[in-house]
Amino acid sequence: MADSVQVGQIQAVFKSVRLPFGLLVDEMHVEGADLLVTTEPVGVKLPSAGNVIARVGEASLNEFLRLKVPKEVRDPVASIADGQIIVEATVRMIVELRAVARCSLQIKGGKQLHVVLDTVEVAGLGAKSLVQGQLDQINPVLDAAEMPLPMTLEQANILEGMIEIRGTIGPV
Repeated sequence: MADSVQVGQIQAVFKSVRLPFGLLVDEMHVEGADLLVTTEPVGVKLPSAGNVIARVGEASLNEFLRLKVPKEVRDPVASIADGQIIVEATVRMIVELRAVARCSLQIKGGKQLHVVLDTVEVAGLGAKSLVQGQLDQINPVLDAAEMPLPMTLEQANILEGMIEIRGTIGPV
């Protein structure tokens, strides 16, 4: 019996992928070439980088947000629209106030995805520095160094109802 199989081209779609740090990726598309699958030992080798597209919807983002927000923030709800991530939550300072933050995404060094605070309103007032401190505690929201395979992040798009991250995976 042969102990390896050479695959010229691969296109795979993975659904409901739970990343090591808790984020649920709703859909991940991976494309590559010259994949080698071995049976003794079991393994996969991708000699050159392939392409990856990961999509995270609002429900998955909200689940992740509830895991990551500090204890001073209650009932966070995120929506993804108009090229922004809009997060509404109750912020406990001296009193509890409702806050609305509008955020964008930024890739740093091809390895980290950061949420960037564009604007914030707390009880109708600007309070960017208050929320920025909370955001600094959860950034980066994605670090490719923590992924089980080598990955480079190239583009983060905020689409209607979802976040799309494009990059490369491998070689492995």
